This record gives sequence, C-alpha cells and structure tokens, in this order.
Amino acid sequence: MGSQARGWIIGADCNATPQSETIGAIEQAGFRFAHAAIGDIATCNVNADARMIDYLFYSRALTACPALPIKIDRETVLPTAEQPSDHVAVAAEFDWAR
Repeated sequence: MGSQARGWIIGADCNATPQSETIGAIEQAGFRFAHAAIGDIATCNVNADARMIDYLFYSRALTACPALPIKIDRETVLPTAEQPSDHVAVAAEFDWAR
C-alpha cells in the first residue's frame, strides 16, 4: 500500500533539533517539516532548555500551512493544568501540491 500512496505525513517526537543529523537524514529522504520556515519555535522545555523536537514531516506531493504552536521559553513549566503534556502540540493544514 505504501508504494501506491500519493503523499505522506509523518508526526514524530524525534528528540532532535532541526540542525541535527536525524532531521537532516529525514530531509535527505525527501521530507520537509511543516514548521521549518517559521524560525525559532520550541515544542518542549527540558531543564530550562526550550527547543523544537516535535515535527510534522510531509512529502513533496503536499503543501503545508503550519499553525504557530503555543509560545514557550526556558521559563515555561510543562506540564500544567492548561498544557497537560511536557510537549506543546504542533499542527498544520495540508493540501495537495499543484
């Protein structure tokens, strides 16, 4: 079934930053991550080190319109009553490339 797919979306907690070899390898395989063009965003805060480690990857058959995640920084405590996970959600709207 995979070989018949027109496009792919992969959601992943990679525990790796955008500059890492892990993310580089996924990009080399032909995937983009939806929030790449947004700049400096963070999806978790571990030991006062807010960083992006959660991703929505998509294949070139698709386009992505990412939503901004909730802003967090090194002072942000996670989880909380409002954010019950130690990560904030990443979201994007996808469509077929034209």
